[in-house]
Amino acid sequence: NLNQLKLRVVFYNLQVAHKYKCLPVQLKDEKFFSILNHVIKETTINPKKIELEITESFIATDSKNALEILNKIRQKGIALAVDDFGTGYSSMSYLKKLPINRLKIDKSFVDELPVCQESVAIAKAIVSLAKTFGLQITAEGVETKEQLDFLINEECDEIQGYYYSKPITLEEIKLFQK
Repeated sequence: NLNQLKLRVVFYNLQVAHKYKCLPVQLKDEKFFSILNHVIKETTINPKKIELEITESFIATDSKNALEILNKIRQKGIALAVDDFGTGYSSMSYLKKLPINRLKIDKSFVDELPVCQESVAIAKAIVSLAKTFGLQITAEGVETKEQLDFLINEECDEIQGYYYSKPITLEEIKLFQK
C-alpha cells in the first residue's frame, strides 16, 4: 500500500537499500501504476533506486501478462528481483525473457548449507544461472557463519538474514546510523 511504500522511501533516505516486495494481487491491480507514479512523484525518489521483488509464482501463473507488467516497470528504470527463486514453476526458457536484475535464493535452500549436498548443488546452480544471465544474486535467511562462508565462496552478491540482524524498527535504524 501507499504508506508502506512511503516508509520504504524513508528507509532509503537513511541510506538503507530500498526494496519492496510486491504481491501478485498488487501487480495485477489496475491502480498499481498510478499509485507507483504518485509515490515516486511525491517522494521525489529516483526510480533507479527502487527494486521491486516479485515471486516466481506470479511469473508462472500468467506469464504473458506478467511479462507485460514487468516490462512496464523496467521502462520506469525500476529494478526487479525474483524472490524465492527455485520454489516456483518458471521455466529456464522463460527466465531469459524476463526483464529482471536479480535472483533471490530462497531460505529453504540456504537453511541446510553447507551440510546438505542437495542444497549445496541447488545453491551453486542458482548462483551459476544468475551469473550466466548477468543477474545479481541474493541469499535469503543466512543465519550461520558456515552458510555465510559458503555463499561468499560462491560469489553471492548480497546476503540477507539473522546472521547480520533480526528485523529492526525505523527508530532502531536511526539509532544504528548515529
